[in-house]
Amino acid sequence: MRENEFEGSDILKANFGQLVTELRKKYNLTQEMLSEISGISEVYLRKIERGSCTVTWVIWLTLCTALNADIKEIQKTYILPKIKERVSDLGIKPAYIIE
Repeated sequence: MRENEFEGSDILKANFGQLVTELRKKYNLTQEMLSEISGISEVYLRKIERGSCTVTWVIWLTLCTALNADIKEIQKTYILPKIKERVSDLGIKPAYIIE
């Protein structure tokens, strides 16, 4: 299954982009400052914040680290609910999805 075949991928991208924006503003950082801290270009960072691009795990972890974000909390809040919803829609109850 390709990323664009997962119906929740746009929602996940938007949610992560919103989170990055909120955390960046919480720490009074401009996109330019976060770009310098993280090593991610401002252009790419703007796309991430708008939810218009997919990020790799390396970029995801880099931004979470740069913004002092609790990675487990982000997974629990943003990723796990969407995966559970998709699994439920498919009528599957896998044992490997952790609470």
